[in-house]
Amino acid sequence: MAQTLPLPLPLAEAGPLPSPLASPLEATRLYYQDRFARAGDTPQGVDWRDETAQDLRLSRLVGHLDLRGASLLDVGCGTGALLRLLARERAGCAAYAGIDLVPAMVAAARARHPEQPDATFRCLALEALPPGETHDFVVASGIFNVQAGIGAAEWAAHVEATLDAMWRRARRGIAFNMLSGHADQPRPGLHHAAPGALVDRLAARLSHRFVLDQGYGLFDFTLSLFR
Repeated sequence: MAQTLPLPLPLAEAGPLPSPLASPLEATRLYYQDRFARAGDTPQGVDWRDETAQDLRLSRLVGHLDLRGASLLDVGCGTGALLRLLARERAGCAAYAGIDLVPAMVAAARARHPEQPDATFRCLALEALPPGETHDFVVASGIFNVQAGIGAAEWAAHVEATLDAMWRRARRGIAFNMLSGHADQPRPGLHHAAPGALVDRLAARLSHRFVLDQGYGLFDFTLSLFR
């Protein structure tokens, strides 16, 4: 039987939530800025319980992507945990680009990877990328989980808009993870999606070529879509 690992840290441990007047992006930035200020460059600093769960999610995130010679955009890169995992597993891509909303995380990422010419880290939102910038694959881990005080309907619309934006920047495909609506104990304030319904929407709107993975013992699923 697969081991069930925990959800992200309870909201009660995460400090005050942003103002309900904040936009989803600003609420997300403030939330993770607070997490990082409290826990620093650790899995907890990006709101994962421990390194085991973080690495398992990241491994599944890229598990169906052929990264040989590919360029990769990591949305919500934090301090570059995915880049480090790819290096450990000798599954590196030809070029890695990480973007994040939190300046302190980007600074830490740059400090941890000072001599990697094929890796860059920028502090900006996906929507702020230069016009025409694309990558073979665009991935995101954990960026949809915490609503950060945003209402459910507005957050769901933000998720769908972000997935569309990721698809526009991807030449070959995208991959992301999300808390599952089939979790045993969904928590208020966290975004849980029904994987089947999400697949139906994205298959109709983006691509019918996909891999849905919810067999790795966590409360979430990973979805990869290909052109």
